[in-house]
Amino acid sequence: MEYKSLEKIYILEDNISQLISSNPDESEYSIIVKNQKINIPDKIQKEVDLNWDNFKNNNTRCAKDKTTFFFNAYDKYARCDYVFSEQFRYVQAFGRSKEFNKYSCLVAANNLTALSSMCLILTNDKKMIFGIKKNMDDKISGFSGYINDDFIMENKVDIYRYLTNTIKDELNIISEDIKKIVRIGQAYSPNIVDSNDRLNNKVYNNNFIVELKISSENVINNFKKSFQFNRIIKVDINDNEITDFIIKNQNRFSIHCIAAVYNYLSYEDRNNETKILLDSLNFNIIPKVEVKIGKDKTVNIIKKLKIFNWGLIGNSKIKYYSIAPKMWIELFEHLNYPVNYFILSEDDETIILDKLNKLAKDDTFIGCNIAMPWKTVAFKECDYIDYNIKKFKTINTIVSKDNTIKGYNTDGRGLINSIKEKTTLKNKVVLIMGAGGASQTLPLYLIKDRIKSLYVCDIINEKSENLANHYIDLFQKENKSIKAITHNDLLSIMDKIDIIINATPCGMVGFTSKMAFDQTLIDKLEPNVVIAEMVYNPYLTTLLKVTAEKEHTICEGMNMLVEQAAISFYHGFGIELSSKNKKFMKEIAMDELMEKKTIIITGSSGFIGRYLVSKLKCNYRIIGIDSMELKNNQCDYFYKIDINNYERVQEIFVDYKIDFVIHTAAEKSLVKCENDKEKAYKINYLGSEFLYGLTKKQGAKFIFISSDQVFDGQEGNYLEIGKTNPINYYGELKVIFENKFKDEKDIAICRTALTFGAIPESQSAYFDEVKHKEFLVVQGYIVQHVKYKLSKREYISLPKNEYMNPTSVELLYNQISKVIEKDITGIVHCCGSEKISRYEFGKKIAKSFGLDDRFIKSEDSNDKLRPKDVSLDVKYSSEILGMKYWNVDIMLRKLKNEIN
Repeated sequence: MEYKSLEKIYILEDNISQLISSNPDESEYSIIVKNQKINIPDKIQKEVDLNWDNFKNNNTRCAKDKTTFFFNAYDKYARCDYVFSEQFRYVQAFGRSKEFNKYSCLVAANNLTALSSMCLILTNDKKMIFGIKKNMDDKISGFSGYINDDFIMENKVDIYRYLTNTIKDELNIISEDIKKIVRIGQAYSPNIVDSNDRLNNKVYNNNFIVELKISSENVINNFKKSFQFNRIIKVDINDNEITDFIIKNQNRFSIHCIAAVYNYLSYEDRNNETKILLDSLNFNIIPKVEVKIGKDKTVNIIKKLKIFNWGLIGNSKIKYYSIAPKMWIELFEHLNYPVNYFILSEDDETIILDKLNKLAKDDTFIGCNIAMPWKTVAFKECDYIDYNIKKFKTINTIVSKDNTIKGYNTDGRGLINSIKEKTTLKNKVVLIMGAGGASQTLPLYLIKDRIKSLYVCDIINEKSENLANHYIDLFQKENKSIKAITHNDLLSIMDKIDIIINATPCGMVGFTSKMAFDQTLIDKLEPNVVIAEMVYNPYLTTLLKVTAEKEHTICEGMNMLVEQAAISFYHGFGIELSSKNKKFMKEIAMDELMEKKTIIITGSSGFIGRYLVSKLKCNYRIIGIDSMELKNNQCDYFYKIDINNYERVQEIFVDYKIDFVIHTAAEKSLVKCENDKEKAYKINYLGSEFLYGLTKKQGAKFIFISSDQVFDGQEGNYLEIGKTNPINYYGELKVIFENKFKDEKDIAICRTALTFGAIPESQSAYFDEVKHKEFLVVQGYIVQHVKYKLSKREYISLPKNEYMNPTSVELLYNQISKVIEKDITGIVHCCGSEKISRYEFGKKIAKSFGLDDRFIKSEDSNDKLRPKDVSLDVKYSSEILGMKYWNVDIMLRKLKNEIN
């Protein structure tokens, strides 16, 4: 893992203490405002004028006027700074966005340096408060604000009122809560880099301490999301605690905030021990330098970032099956934390103990997670154990702090947090299945969340009785009940249960077909019970699948894994992970667990293929093959090749592990197939046969898109096993392929009909060419063609003697998804549920879009290439796919929402 050095920052003043008075004339430090003409390039002025109102509406707290102030003189001995002001648009604020990065040119042109502030908040219970930035990737920072005309008294900035107003706004407190404000130093950054662009401006930061009369709990309770911050956190006012917290989270801290902490630790002549701490902070701060007016004297020194250690301890095989390492490594990289992740995988207790002792003495060791079988061994090595888990002698997290090893168990709280994402626990009746190590702290957290009663059941009755007996006094004190029951008792209590927690191994890899209780007990549950799983692999256990089908609320074990990891992170680094970062962890864990399967979609730029790519890409890695490349190609990998380029197609199967092939590529024009049979045979049959051979060789699943054109249209309502007898060459080629491969165990043949939907952007130009015609040119354009002609009050002719099952591309996608999910083989009818003529279909289109259907002409088709009734029976296919097929009205309603 590589780390970039942080930005340079120079400490200009430290070890000072200047009281800021509510009367500017009495303050020990002041900012003098002078007027100066600032030249603004016309181009920049115009851009700001055009966008000012929009910015003001979205940033009401800092957009009170159109003034900004710039500092360009520094006088250390006069105890004051000079700023020059000019009434012009708020370009400083705009400068933080990519659209207005020309601000840097303005600054450079006028040789300006921005004056800012950084406030550290101290509460009366000896805590320091920091904020989590919402617009800078969860950066940690102190509090700063914007100066405007409201804070100018004659020629001075009213610093006290300016900072008071800032703190009030950001923390949602009142003026009376502020005890005093003290300036403790000043720092300077030649370049500041935030989450947007590099701003080529200098920023001088005055550092202040703001002491409050209220406690940190009051501050946290009062806080509401503000312009700058999502949430706030607190740290003990202790030099060691503060330094340790910043070093562990160094890459998340605002560089100016670190400088302010440096000044805080050095102010009021701290002792020698604190000076050692200051040295530890020098990893990213340039020592203070003298600054002369006009030109800075700088020292080009940056120390290397310190790399810390966090990891996992387990048995010799844990590195092969655990998904935790990937999740943690990606999290540290995402947060830009300088942490090395290690895995200690051993079966020898002596080696484990030896390495644990060495880790404890390493000042770079922050902590680690403990897996079986070492949870009890690690427990014995701890100097401090969380009170709630002492009796159970098992831990899953250790943290090194103040030369001591502290032990925690985060499983219980993690599971409860994941359940609370789905429901409230108050007054609920809960059943825990399994009374092993994973269950030991659950009753404690459940009673804290005020459940009504708790049942504990284990295959070994003694275990459930011991767990219930351990907590019985606590439950009775809260006037709640806890009871150990046997499996024989389950039938009598299932209809009373609101929440079930599976803490058994049932459902995990090796026991995937097992459930903690059988189907008959599930049938006894009342509707909408919450089923919480502690097993995360597989993602959906048999219990979750069965109960989800009964429409109960499920809580996957993956959620618990992430929540317990987030609590471990808090113990180690002192910060609660945001919901956004927890979601990031879950996505990484899911990817690692499931590892996206790979699908080849041929004809990926076509009408059907393009839609399948857009939908399947969320859950699969998509390889697209097409002779035409789209501008907005959504495939993970795309190959612009012809399906008959056998050599290039074969190379794809060599380069990738393929799980599925969805073969949509074909010459679909009935006329073209008749006119050039050799070419049609090459594309529609030989290309399909070769592709299936490659798929079979890889052990993948082949999904072949066939057609209703395999039938002669004499009878209609054809079954999947109905006799095929095509009247056109396109259908004949489909039949040849079906007959040869339909009995193979790795192929699904999906017959579809008149597929329609939104027209792809790549085909919109062609539609514009043909939409004026009275007769349909492309069957898939039928909705848009009818809509266009009727909106122009022009006639369109549609056959009344050709019947089929119109199929929206959305429905076809859902059907193919089920074919993949259920591993269906053989012939499946993937189409709409309704038999209808093209003329009747046109009438329904008119009704759906509120158009006059009198402009639809009915005609008898004499097209010899088109069979008259190729309607498909869908009863069998809908049953095996386990889904209800849509009728025309449903499909048109859904499409209307998409194309309107």
